[in-house]
Amino acid sequence: MSTLGEISANRRAVIAAVPAAVALPCFLAGCASEAPKSAPVEGSSTATGGHQIDATEVPVGSAVIVAGAKPVAVAQPTAGQFVAFSATCTHRGTTVAAQPGSTTLVCPSHGSQFSAATGQVLKGPATAPLASVPVTDANGVLTLG
Repeated sequence: MSTLGEISANRRAVIAAVPAAVALPCFLAGCASEAPKSAPVEGSSTATGGHQIDATEVPVGSAVIVAGAKPVAVAQPTAGQFVAFSATCTHRGTTVAAQPGSTTLVCPSHGSQFSAATGQVLKGPATAPLASVPVTDANGVLTLG
């Protein structure tokens, strides 16, 4: 049989643990949430080490990430205007992700955001813009690098 002191101590322990039990799932849910991202596009390699992709893979007003040893973000801010930037976050070197239907690139590591149209930082912690990558359009085939 337990004494009144033991029951009181156990009740205090349970009451003290309740806030942590409630806060932990909320904290984990916040850490696990990710903005939707588009899958990287597989481009073909060129003799000079660049990539080629079909221009139709880059919808107007959107960006895609071209996978490779040096991933590249390609955007079509307006019809027929293609721009490309390094897809490596300038904060810690993580590959950024393209957001579907948007020209915003998001770093999954620390949340930095970049404009795929200009390479500029939209939100830190990154402070430096993405490096520009040359892109040419020849008969609907984009050559990067």
